[in-house]
Amino acid sequence: MLRNVKQSFTLRCLVGSMPLPYPELMKKDTSVNVRLTSELKAELQQLADRDSRKLSAYIELVLCAHVAAKRAVAPSESAARKNAKVR
Repeated sequence: MLRNVKQSFTLRCLVGSMPLPYPELMKKDTSVNVRLTSELKAELQQLADRDSRKLSAYIELVLCAHVAAKRAVAPSESAARKNAKVR
């Protein structure tokens, strides 16, 4: 994916214009076990295959994008809640 790892250690994702850490370069220090339906697992596996990734790497990428999107939205949501309480 990255042409020159020395040049950049982050994979830029346009999720709220926030760069996501390149997952393969980060130290993994914990694990999570998740139970899925066989249908969801099959769909995720197809998407991972299309992206030339292992299933676990694809799921990590999706979760990182989701968290980054929530981080980008969170400040405006909390401001909206404060404005609603004031009225």
